Amino acid sequence: MPQRASLLALIGQVGFASLAIGFGHDAQAQPDADFKGKTVTVIIAFGAGGGYDQYGRLFARHIGRHIPGNPPVVASNMPGANGIVAANYLYNTAPKDGTALGFLYQTIAQDQVLLQSNVQYDATRFSWVGRITSTVEIMYTWHRAPVRKVEDLAKRETVFGVAGPLIATYARLLNSSTGAQFKIVRDYKSTAEIHVALERGEVEGAYSSLSTVRSGWNHWLTDKQVNILVQTVPERHPDLADVPAIVEFGKTAEDRSVMGFFAAGGAVGRSVVAPPGVPPDRLQTLRKAFHATMNDPQFLVEARQLKLDVEPLSGEELSRIAEQVVAIGMVERQRAQAMAK
Repeated sequence: MPQRASLLALIGQVGFASLAIGFGHDAQAQPDADFKGKTVTVIIAFGAGGGYDQYGRLFARHIGRHIPGNPPVVASNMPGANGIVAANYLYNTAPKDGTALGFLYQTIAQDQVLLQSNVQYDATRFSWVGRITSTVEIMYTWHRAPVRKVEDLAKRETVFGVAGPLIATYARLLNSSTGAQFKIVRDYKSTAEIHVALERGEVEGAYSSLSTVRSGWNHWLTDKQVNILVQTVPERHPDLADVPAIVEFGKTAEDRSVMGFFAAGGAVGRSVVAPPGVPPDRLQTLRKAFHATMNDPQFLVEARQLKLDVEPLSGEELSRIAEQVVAIGMVERQRAQAMAK
């Protein structure tokens, strides 16, 4: 068997370096579809108050001006099964005429490979519309907890509130590589709920994006009320130069590759998708409207006011990323199954 390439290296080769490409233009552009008389629903995979909700509602407030026919746009939360309920609904049940859009979990491609029993979608077949921003996910503890860095997690069990599946994955990885001990509490529907529990002392730690914390709880950062333990990205973000990246804790090249595979979900970030099978003219219209929204002064002003990052990427590029992540994950799963025999 040929030597296996690092997952992180493969992902890098795929085109995450091409994130600056931005929005392309379809050489065979079709006339814009008219949405007059229709209502567009933005389905948000998590509960109110969290990062996905903030981005989803910001987007819903502005996209309608750029869709032909200026349809009303409503945001609807659909939490459940760590985002899988919304993903399954958008894929299998939502109308395929462009009137249903979704803000799904950034690791839907990874989840497709790992959570087969619950997943009823193919991430490569979603109609990817565009990304508002990539994300820098962080794991942090409340200032009263005796946990200041990742190494402290090995000294005692630390209680983390959970609204999405990814922290549990990172908890397992850090347990394997550093002996970190986690108690995961899954009773929360959004980051906002977890943050209330954090202030009350019901949990000791949380996991969210840096952008989300900055937009809603920036005083936690300025007043040092939380300790950022690790950023789950392939390499340190300039704004968190003193905080280690998750891959730095991998003891082996394979550990670092697996960590990098999950951390690559940050490139998908806060993205907008539509069901599979949306007619080409409607998907093109939605992508053009998305692009116009990302350049809309009103949208950008509100994003700055909310302290929400905007780092857009085209739907075409997102589709390529999803295809490559699924392909790499399937190869890894098949390899693991072969080794287990």
